[in-house]
Amino acid sequence: MEEEWESCMRLVRAQEPDGDWEKLYTKGDFDKDPDSMRVWRRPGSNGLYEYQVLGTAPFSAAVITGVVNDLEYHKEWDSHCKALHIIEKQSGSESIYWEVEEWD
Repeated sequence: MEEEWESCMRLVRAQEPDGDWEKLYTKGDFDKDPDSMRVWRRPGSNGLYEYQVLGTAPFSAAVITGVVNDLEYHKEWDSHCKALHIIEKQSGSESIYWEVEEWD
């Protein structure tokens, strides 16, 4: 099972997103560093950006989703967050305004 996982991750790590994605951030080498990460963005049709992130974390997806979606806590740990608040609630989902500062 571990060999299959590593084989799959090697394929994923080699991929660059198709289209007009701009690479924003790169940390580490995926073949050597388990804390590696890459972040891309591209303009969306509504004038906002879409983001794609590739990396690993020592937490489950549920924990990461909870931390990212806890708006008050998010403002504490995300130093790039300029503004973050709920725009609209509808049928059990929320639209969130999330403004970030530029990375160097």
